[in-house]
Amino acid sequence: MNILLIGRLYKDTFTHHIFDTLGLMGHKVYVFQPGLKTIYSNSKIVKGYILFKNLIYNAATHFPAINRIESNKLFRFVKKYKIELTISVHDFLTPEQVTIIKHSSKSPVVIWFPDAISNFNRAMFLNADYDYLFFKDPYIVTILRNELIKNAFYLPECCNPLVHKPIKLTTEDRKDYECDITTAGNMYTNRAAFFNNLTKYNVKIWGNPAPGWMDISNIKKMVMDYYITGDEKAKAFGAAKIVLNNLHPAEIWGVNCRAFEIPACGGFQIINSKPCLDQLFSLDKEIVAFENYNDLIEKLDYYLRQDKERKYIAEAGKERAHREHTYKQRLELMFNTIFGNEKGFQYSHLKIKS
Repeated sequence: MNILLIGRLYKDTFTHHIFDTLGLMGHKVYVFQPGLKTIYSNSKIVKGYILFKNLIYNAATHFPAINRIESNKLFRFVKKYKIELTISVHDFLTPEQVTIIKHSSKSPVVIWFPDAISNFNRAMFLNADYDYLFFKDPYIVTILRNELIKNAFYLPECCNPLVHKPIKLTTEDRKDYECDITTAGNMYTNRAAFFNNLTKYNVKIWGNPAPGWMDISNIKKMVMDYYITGDEKAKAFGAAKIVLNNLHPAEIWGVNCRAFEIPACGGFQIINSKPCLDQLFSLDKEIVAFENYNDLIEKLDYYLRQDKERKYIAEAGKERAHREHTYKQRLELMFNTIFGNEKGFQYSHLKIKS
């Protein structure tokens, strides 16, 4: 198919992995990047500049004239490439733009939303005429189907085995990445508070610098102030004894992309307990989950001493992630839901009222 992908394309992101996988599946993929061009950088100055530009742009989008300029570009794009399916990878499209694509292409328009409910922001998708809505959290699916009568389906995130795979570590790599516990992600307040209770451990937290207003003085030695992608991420996950995936509180029943990327890279993962986990991985055999703080400390102290058991669980987790949780499998399931008889990823606790 000729597929239109709406998203911001930069290294080791949701959009990037979908783009690469669709191409490998034989589809012709065209990317429409909404808004301002995204620049990837670990420089604080560059990031500040990008943040300022985005704030100005987001404010400008409240004016109809700005949205019409973007809509006209989108209309020309769709007509030029004879699009047969459109996938938006976030809430990028206004209701008007969804209608433009549908009328111009005469083909389905879907959204695969990769964030927690806290990042709904304007939630324009609630008033847009999407044909299908896919979410990583079955809780959201339940609400949208039962209360808003939306054609919503559960589709968890996943890994890209071509990128998320074990990397052989050099002596220099071990110096940079080895530690007892690591994680990677944005430094939001919940994560800072969470690791504030783990200061007795040797921890490395990878990701963008914390906002200037956030007090991270107690965990400053843990914070690397460096965003890792690709091979760097695989090295960090593989070099640590434990990769601790503390989920944002807004992940209600679901999990984030790191839940799949960590085992795919050969990392031993400990993650918050969630209702969906036992259908994604075998607990205590492929990943380990914790229920509360005391349970976490007990498991950290136990597994830090169990080298062989950690390696066994990490290897089993990698095999499961590469076998069942890839972008190719998720996209095939999406297509079979749109064009066939599938109904998204099946979830035993999903309560949909008829």
